[in-house]
Amino acid sequence: MPDLIGKHCPYLGLKEDRKSLVGFPSTGNFCFHCKTPAVPLMEHQTQFCLEAAYSSCPVLSIDPKLPFPAKLKAKVIKAPAEKSNLLRNLLFLVVLFLILIISALFYKKLILSDIPAESLTTIPVLIVETATPTEFLEPLIISTLDLPTTVPTETTTPVPTSTPVLFQKHALDTPIAVEGNVFIIHKVLPKENFDILNKTYNTNVTVIRAINYLLPNSLWVNLPLVLSPGMTTVHPKLPAFEAYMITDAAVSIDDLAVQKKVDTSLIRQFNNCTQGCILHEGDWVLLPHPQ
Repeated sequence: MPDLIGKHCPYLGLKEDRKSLVGFPSTGNFCFHCKTPAVPLMEHQTQFCLEAAYSSCPVLSIDPKLPFPAKLKAKVIKAPAEKSNLLRNLLFLVVLFLILIISALFYKKLILSDIPAESLTTIPVLIVETATPTEFLEPLIISTLDLPTTVPTETTTPVPTSTPVLFQKHALDTPIAVEGNVFIIHKVLPKENFDILNKTYNTNVTVIRAINYLLPNSLWVNLPLVLSPGMTTVHPKLPAFEAYMITDAAVSIDDLAVQKKVDTSLIRQFNNCTQGCILHEGDWVLLPHPQ
């Protein structure tokens, strides 16, 4: 961490360690001159928090017992639910399934006990072999990227099951294929670092930094990252991306482009969305920013 003593606001720091901070505008920087620590807007950090002119910051003139001004507060991506909730729900489903199986066996035994043995006949069992998927998505590697002028046609693959399955197209770790490249949004796991990400996704730090908009110098758990498996060089026309989670119940891709002030055609292209396609709460999308 660079020495910024005297060059930044003394009330700026990390949430877990207020004596340290990120040396550029970041959602990791919090203002402690308020009732509850809050992340200032990136523009506010650039103009006041990270400059020697922090003494003229309007927040310093406010009573520190009051909340941080809403108009100066940055919108921070919410942390996901704890993994323990998923494990607990999975365990509950397993226990419920076992109870149903045991109940069915007991009911069958109870019914059969009242039927004479000579009346029972052998019922032929039809064994249906199901195909086991053996193919996995291979990362696509290209050295150049020609941005298409038309929107790729979306195709739907039927799910071989008798019960309806809800598939979230714009989810974490879900591949988005664009012109031979594959992009995913991934949240940093415990003990993951740049070396582990490079080996896991066959890429390098230069590419990761180039395709992530305003990427901090260090990684932390649950930090959303944009990754491109197999990409080792970056095309000069490729934008940098910001991983963004939809918080509205429903919003069109075109309205989101206007709200976030990004290019409409690029946000459609890199999220495989046609004009007017609807995104829902909890979806993750790539917001393109010029390099």
